[in-house]
Amino acid sequence: MEKEKVAMMATAWKVINYMNDKPNAETEEIMRYVLKESHGFGKEGKIRAVAVANRVIKYKQSLRISDKDIIQRIMNELNDILEEIEKSERE
Repeated sequence: MEKEKVAMMATAWKVINYMNDKPNAETEEIMRYVLKESHGFGKEGKIRAVAVANRVIKYKQSLRISDKDIIQRIMNELNDILEEIEKSERE
């Protein structure tokens, strides 16, 4: 599980950096980037990457907080994100 969390945090940083480099990027473009970057992660890894990317995009677009604070929020919410993924897969 720790390996998955590290990968999720790496994805969060990649999304932040991508959004900083391309501030006008649409969500669809960011998601294509995330899926391309998660090549080799398998289906589960891609699902986790997309879930983290969604949170980062939401926070980056709606909150006026630093990138470091976004990363801290994501780190604090990793277990919740994983639980949401598991719950949605059971439904």
